Amino acid sequence: MKFNNSNSISAISRRILKRQQSIGSLHFKFYFEAKKIAYCYIRKNASSAFKNLILGLEHPDIKLNGEHKLNYLIKHHKCVDIQDIQSADHRIFVYRDPVKRVVSLFKNKFICKEGRAGILDNYESLTSEDPYES
Repeated sequence: MKFNNSNSISAISRRILKRQQSIGSLHFKFYFEAKKIAYCYIRKNASSAFKNLILGLEHPDIKLNGEHKLNYLIKHHKCVDIQDIQSADHRIFVYRDPVKRVVSLFKNKFICKEGRAGILDNYESLTSEDPYES
């Protein structure tokens, strides 16, 4: 990643801090045995397993007709505020060794080129640079 000047770094820092002050866009809620569960979605941290779990528990007969699982979950299971998370009976956060996570992400998104549109869009929104020219 290359930066034109220190202003680019400051702009990125401001965007990251702003994101950290919110609850984030990808916290989901679902129910299991009458208990409300809040789940913190983080790519490459068992996220596919949890997407499948939530859909299997809440919508076992669903036909997505080409819609991505993540988009469906955002529409129907997204936590809307911090109270939505705090009111859960249980909260799930999956921790994974950061180095292993980055290596896995790099292999999947940049070598195997699986499902990489979201990460390229995120890179561009954070850096205001085209990921293919960086």
